[in-house]
Amino acid sequence: MNKLKAEKVIPTFVGLGFGPIQIGLFLLEAYRSGHFDRLVVSEINQDLVAAVRRASGNIRLNVADRDGLRLERIEGVEIYHPDVPDDREKLIAAISQASAIATALPSVQAYANDRSGSPHRLLAQGFTRKNTLDLPNCVVYTAENNTHAAQILQSAVAHQALAGAVFKPEKVGFVNTVIGKMSQVIYGDAPSKLGKLTSITPDYPAAVLVEAFNTILISKFQSGFRYVSGFPAFIEKTDLAPFEEAKLYGHNAIHFILGSLGCVLGIESVPHLSRIPEVMAFVRLAFEEEVGTALRKKYSDADDLFSTTGFRHYVDDLIARMTNPYLNDQTERLVRDIPRKLGWNDRLIGAIRLCQAQGVVPERLGFGAACGLFLFSSRTGSAPIACLQTLAREWLGVCDSLEEIELVTGRVEEGLEAFSDWEEGGFSYAFLQKFLTQAEE
Repeated sequence: MNKLKAEKVIPTFVGLGFGPIQIGLFLLEAYRSGHFDRLVVSEINQDLVAAVRRASGNIRLNVADRDGLRLERIEGVEIYHPDVPDDREKLIAAISQASAIATALPSVQAYANDRSGSPHRLLAQGFTRKNTLDLPNCVVYTAENNTHAAQILQSAVAHQALAGAVFKPEKVGFVNTVIGKMSQVIYGDAPSKLGKLTSITPDYPAAVLVEAFNTILISKFQSGFRYVSGFPAFIEKTDLAPFEEAKLYGHNAIHFILGSLGCVLGIESVPHLSRIPEVMAFVRLAFEEEVGTALRKKYSDADDLFSTTGFRHYVDDLIARMTNPYLNDQTERLVRDIPRKLGWNDRLIGAIRLCQAQGVVPERLGFGAACGLFLFSSRTGSAPIACLQTLAREWLGVCDSLEEIELVTGRVEEGLEAFSDWEEGGFSYAFLQKFLTQAEE
């Protein structure tokens, strides 16, 4: 590449993806920080791009505190469609200027595709320009809920790099994140149908709703990397693995169980579940006595979070946040894509495996998985045991230990037996009392 003409540096943040985590976490924190003069985002929904442009880049989001809803505004957002040539060039130029980039895409599979505006191509071209012009160092925060997201994205970008100049350690750092912030997009036929929520823009029929929580953990930067953080609230950890497991096997698994119990009981609202003592006691014990005991055993020396007191505070805080009436999460939302959420390495089956590896009996987790299988069964028309067998065949594709699969399957089968008794009893709350004693380890 020919030497490019030097250009004026403008403090820039770039977001790839324009969903609730991008808007309600990265963009909001970047805007609040005052560190960036430009906020630039990439989005493939052309209607949303057009709506934000009609609003002159001014967007609104709803934040749920524990005592009410508040409206936040972010002004001056530049939004571009990566598959439109002129927009793509502006994105590449912004990436070259950026000192912070955040990917908040549906999954790590979205990093690389055949489109000219694929994220890995945008980053490779932007970083090559950054290196050629010696533009600012850059942090790339990956927020795709994958423990190896940073490494996956870095590898994808490396394959597209021009002139082999992308990954000078002093220029670009990729980091993983643990994001426990709950968020969602709520759609209506028109903004006026969103109730008390304010739409993203005046004429776009969707609202972003996020909780106020914003304590985000990030992985430690590689040696030699120097940067100026635009996100002072982010906390760097030498080893993210314990916190990733606490989030996936604790927060995510228990969230799924809450949603499953609610759907089985015909209760639409998660806050409504908080008024049922038997449900909340079941969830708390699954969280603290099963997942918590296993995590404390595995990571006792990692952090104060994994002490008895520290984990109890973690459970108390998360249960209060999950059932926040102003967040008003819906049980049906929590049980979307059940086969993925009952995947071998995903939240609930992963939590069961964690417990079994640490000598903890995951009785309540097994019952929670059975609730999920019942819902899966009702959607597919297959018996719950047939759904479990289908999942077990899929588990064989990612696990080479037939013995471990049999142990997990056995635990879920026990859960299905208990679920059958619950169903015969008309799904009474009193039935859950049988789970409200601590399982033997």
